[in-house]
Amino acid sequence: MIEKYFIKSMLKNRNLWGWGVFFMLFWLFMGAFVFTSAFPKQEVYYKLNAAIWFGLMGLISTSTTATSISYSIYYGNSSLAYAFRYTTFKPSGYISSFMLSAGIIGGVFSGIMLVTTFFLFSYGSGYTLIPKFPYISIVIGFVAGAFMFLLASIIIVIFNNYLGLRNVTFASFIPMILTYLFGFTQFNSGLPAYIVYGSPFTDISDLLVLSYDGHLVPLNTNEPIGSGNHINPEIQVVILAIWIIIMAICSFLLIKKIKPRSIEEGRQV
Repeated sequence: MIEKYFIKSMLKNRNLWGWGVFFMLFWLFMGAFVFTSAFPKQEVYYKLNAAIWFGLMGLISTSTTATSISYSIYYGNSSLAYAFRYTTFKPSGYISSFMLSAGIIGGVFSGIMLVTTFFLFSYGSGYTLIPKFPYISIVIGFVAGAFMFLLASIIIVIFNNYLGLRNVTFASFIPMILTYLFGFTQFNSGLPAYIVYGSPFTDISDLLVLSYDGHLVPLNTNEPIGSGNHINPEIQVVILAIWIIIMAICSFLLIKKIKPRSIEEGRQV
């Protein structure tokens, strides 16, 4: 039952829809009609471009859920501390319920980005750029949403328990900052292979690109297609799974020790 409450509360969050969907739609529009003037006029390049934009916006879109999750934990720290100690409500139940809810929201947002990317980039290019594996896109969106919950919970509980809540606003935006940093850096200037494989953010965006384009993602997207090395998606799936397992354990250990703190501390300058 708690999953339904989490999902409803996030779906009714106007800021989440504004930054997580409509702002991303603006960037997709720019990618489809403004930033394509220097692109080779070939379908294969248009589809890769559409896939890259889908991967970026799908990643960033799910990261916006982390901000809402952070504030949910921040405002509920006292209630959670009491519930974990004096009721049958367990940290494991809280984490699994929120992971499921965030995953569903991530899947929904990924689906919206997928459909919008198809229509905008197909219209802008004049080609029918059909996603190759749309069901994989939804699955990766689900995984991304669950990952963002774990990341947000770890960061906000560390601030709540040890660093103080004066910088809670900054803490809530850390996941989004990281997605912009890794996402745009990889596709605009390139990253070393060990970062591309080791970063969960690039893993998610690359898997989204693969699900749309249907071809292995180039290690350097600035090189002509077929001229460079490609990313191994199987390695990225394994590394992403390892990240999620490690973060789930860390989230459990931190949340079960969450301390009641005054939310007024977060409003102090």
